Amino acid sequence: MKISEALLSDIPEMNKLVNRAYRGEEAKKGWTFETDLIEGDKRTSENDLLLLFLKKESIFLVAKNEEEKLVGSVYLEAKNDNLYLGMLSVEPIWQDKGIGKLLVLNAIETAKSLGLKNIQLQVVHLREELISWYKRLGFVLSDKILPFEVPAEFGKPKVPVHFIEMNYPLIME
Repeated sequence: MKISEALLSDIPEMNKLVNRAYRGEEAKKGWTFETDLIEGDKRTSENDLLLLFLKKESIFLVAKNEEEKLVGSVYLEAKNDNLYLGMLSVEPIWQDKGIGKLLVLNAIETAKSLGLKNIQLQVVHLREELISWYKRLGFVLSDKILPFEVPAEFGKPKVPVHFIEMNYPLIME
């Protein structure tokens, strides 16, 4: 598995990947998804990904298999002393093969190389299996609760949901 920084040309496939990983019937082929919590098939759009891609303090990492097919991605953005980690996505049929963990480990190395002190992420509070997975990787729950505020085009909650923040403190040597 090859992890690299995304190229502008990766955005159309990243958009499809992120939407398949989070929402719709395709997402149910994996072990973690939001389909039962949030209606709709869209988590993001090519335009939103492009806007994030163009921010100078952000990068996307992508995982490509031996055939150069994009099978995973993650969004990273440096904010003060923190690295925000978002939209971690793995192709549903490729989940549970270590790709997500590999992307997170690369995010940790990126944060360290930038001299950052912490990695932050937000997760829907009802995604218990995903919260447990992040805990196994060393993330800890914070006390911060954030509202679930997303544009209507990206889904409406089927049940009341909010985000919780998790942190991965980096030990600077």
